[in-house]
Amino acid sequence: MKNKKLTYLLLPLVLIIWGYLIYKVVIGLAGNDTDIVPSQTHSLGTIQDTFRTESNETFMLKDVERDPFLNISYRKKLENKTGKITRKKVSWPEIKYMGLVSNEKDKKMIGLIEIEGNNFFFEKGDSYQDVTLIKIDPSRVVLTYQGGRKVYSKS
Repeated sequence: MKNKKLTYLLLPLVLIIWGYLIYKVVIGLAGNDTDIVPSQTHSLGTIQDTFRTESNETFMLKDVERDPFLNISYRKKLENKTGKITRKKVSWPEIKYMGLVSNEKDKKMIGLIEIEGNNFFFEKGDSYQDVTLIKIDPSRVVLTYQGGRKVYSKS
């Protein structure tokens, strides 16, 4: 019974809304048939150009210091203002790597190196006439002489 009372109340409300909508559509379709006449007519020559600006504007972009989305700061790369380092040509003495002599008791590696016809025994770090032994292997040695570095293989 309760549902019937609600239906009887809502049915007139729905009919009123539909009637109002149909009335608006009919009035809109049966409107005045008057033509729209523009109030002022301009020829193309009399229209002012409002888009052209008289002064040229210049813009300068600022350097980006920080990305606003990733929150990353950017820094300018500093140029290396030092000039090229020119190394002087070093004339190496005549050097031959003769081989490796190792002492099994001490486990030291001693290399036999011939410098300008004279034989010398070198351990790692030893030097003679500015020739310094940096690294020694059974097949090769690494030597430095006046700032230069060379690798000699066993001959």
